[in-house]
Amino acid sequence: MIAMAMLVLPLLQMMMMFYDVYDDEYVYHNDDENDNYGDDDEDNILYDDVDDDDSGGGGCGNGGVDDEQKMINLKMMLLLLMMMMKKKMMILMMIMMTVMMMIMMTMMMMMMMMMMMMMMMMMMMMMTMMMMMLIMLMMTMMMTMMMMTMMMTMMMMMMMMMMMKMMRMMMMMMVMVMMTMMTMMTMMTMMTMMMMMMMMMMMMMMMMMMMMMMMMMMMMTTTTTTTTTTTTKKRRR
Repeated sequence: MIAMAMLVLPLLQMMMMFYDVYDDEYVYHNDDENDNYGDDDEDNILYDDVDDDDSGGGGCGNGGVDDEQKMINLKMMLLLLMMMMKKKMMILMMIMMTVMMMIMMTMMMMMMMMMMMMMMMMMMMMMTMMMMMLIMLMMTMMMTMMMMTMMMTMMMMMMMMMMMKMMRMMMMMMVMVMMTMMTMMTMMTMMTMMMMMMMMMMMMMMMMMMMMMMMMMMMMTTTTTTTTTTTTKKRRR
């Protein structure tokens, strides 16, 4: 239950944030015909938004300064994104996406490293079953977090697209979201499979175990590489 709550709360905060931004942003959305603002105007709008917001920002009521600041930062980012969209600076958007992808890649690498470590430990027989389970859990958590961030970015982008009424981009985003979902599902199933394999291995002898490990490593590497390549291709289009 606690875990569920922990998952749901940030989502709620995000939603609140979106609504807040919508309310503040009527200035932007109403004036499609005259796009040539002065720079000082934009600055004023941004900083006014920050100054007015005493509620703890978005969804956190009595969260103290830190949470408030966090929410404000997020809102600022959103506003900047909207400005970019207004000014048709798609290149910046692309850069942001690439950065996100880089982060994802690093996460993947970390996971791979963890796998390797686990294998080594197994070979040396220094590892108990419980330890292994823990590492598995950690890995699954990392995966889920990664996917969550990805989905969040996608959703944000989709919101932007809706605001801008860019239908083609919307369709592309939809495809990407679907792809991420697919990868998520496959990863989850694979993790469970690995758990099972581990159990089996415990029953089996050492040699068999090594063989299985090798096979599993191969499987993991191949799947990850294929998924990443497909996603990048989609993005580049």
